[in-house]
Amino acid sequence: MKNKILNKLVIVEDDEVQLKLLSSILEYIAIEIVTFSNVVDTCIYLDTNRDVEMVITDWHMQKKDGGHLIEFIRMKGLTRKGEPIPILVVSAFKEVKEIIESCYPRIKMLDKPLTFNSIEPAIKELIKEDPKEVICNSMSHMRRDFEEVRRLLA
Repeated sequence: MKNKILNKLVIVEDDEVQLKLLSSILEYIAIEIVTFSNVVDTCIYLDTNRDVEMVITDWHMQKKDGGHLIEFIRMKGLTRKGEPIPILVVSAFKEVKEIIESCYPRIKMLDKPLTFNSIEPAIKELIKEDPKEVICNSMSHMRRDFEEVRRLLA
């Protein structure tokens, strides 16, 4: 557990395969990972669980999308270390990247399909941690597992 850099991470993804992939590659950075397949259930959870330190969400989902989730998180004032909670948005729709990153603080957007080389620096940037041995150890485990999971899903 001492290699974990986050206590609680929430992942929101309506594609079951992508949700499992993200959960498995990120288990090395968070003590607890809570997953959801829709924004409504995520908002209910976040309303009563304010100890979440980071959210990773898909942008395009059924009924409510990642934009609704971002607005909910900002409206509730969820923070990590006194700053707005970091949010990583993943999407196959590249046209919204500039809008998201320019309109919202502490939000980064990554294009699908994800690669370890894209997710590692995004997480480091969002959590604003100095590169410590703990992060390096966690990330090296993530790299190995990410490549293995991608190979199995191919």
